[in-house]
Amino acid sequence: MKHVVLYQRQGFYTGWPLPGRLPDGRLFVVVQSSPFAEHYALGERVTLVSDDDGGSWSRSDDPALPPNWPGSSTRECHDRFAGVLADGTWLAAGGIGWEVWPPADRERAERLGLLIREHPDPESDHMIVGGHRVFVQWSTDQGATWNRREWQVPGASRLVSFPRPALLADGTVLVPVYDLLSVYVLRITAGPTCELIQLPGSGRFGNEFGVVETEPGTVLAHIRHAPQDKEGEGYLLEAWSDDGGRTWSHALQTGIWGYPPHLLKLRDGRILCSRGYRRDPMGVRAVLSSDGGRSWDVANEVVLRDDAVARWGNPLAAHSPGDVGYPLSVERADGRIFTAYYFPAEDGTVHAAATTWEVDGR
Repeated sequence: MKHVVLYQRQGFYTGWPLPGRLPDGRLFVVVQSSPFAEHYALGERVTLVSDDDGGSWSRSDDPALPPNWPGSSTRECHDRFAGVLADGTWLAAGGIGWEVWPPADRERAERLGLLIREHPDPESDHMIVGGHRVFVQWSTDQGATWNRREWQVPGASRLVSFPRPALLADGTVLVPVYDLLSVYVLRITAGPTCELIQLPGSGRFGNEFGVVETEPGTVLAHIRHAPQDKEGEGYLLEAWSDDGGRTWSHALQTGIWGYPPHLLKLRDGRILCSRGYRRDPMGVRAVLSSDGGRSWDVANEVVLRDDAVARWGNPLAAHSPGDVGYPLSVERADGRIFTAYYFPAEDGTVHAAATTWEVDGR
């Protein structure tokens, strides 16, 4: 295993690195970095690109890169699906997420039933308002012009998407979306046509989750079930769809402890589940399935990191011990795995990091 620091800025909270592979084969990673230790995406958003499979990185503001496509907010740009479809269409979709509103709009936010949080900047009189809309935008001329549609979701109070989407073999896009304890899939098909589909049992469990197509038309979801000092919590939940995300089974508990998850189908057909591990020793772990996600080799899980400190030192931090993880994995051209995550270092700085490692059994 080889560990690297992707992006670090003293006194800033840098988290949620999103890796991916560009059509030309280059790797990219997008990070959020803020002086306020917040989860609203108020700080800067940095895109890093590697020409040598993660050996070195350079910052890029190229508007042709999917992570740099336009959006109405930083959060929207970070948590969406963004990719090129088989017909050449550039498509981005997801939830618009947390927004900054002026104090004059507080009454409107209350009337809509939106979750309201105070702005983390003590010098600001603005407020942070929960998301209540989903969107899709597309371009058929390689970004020269964009079309966009938005929908308000009745009853939503803190609706956000989670950047673990799936592009299915038939061109369907599935984007995980959650609101408090309800989980949904935003399903986009040709047109584009959008459906927001609630998974059975929502309202009792979970929030952040990832999806992967294990075989054409069959989709697996792993859902975070964060611990609340109750037996069984902290183990990932799983739900299945056999019709491309139109309908879903009720979620059942897996034997995989940790959260939130990312699912990746490797070229050899195995499914990789990466997740944060927020109990001692804290860090990042991964587990493999050789039967399309029906069972997992928990006994031989891979420990990528187990050296995370319990709490980071920025005095603005307001998060609990164990703020580590959110890994996502990409399979490199040479078959090695590149897993990016955020990590609290001994010097008290939360930074974006990555581990390059090999999967056994090839």
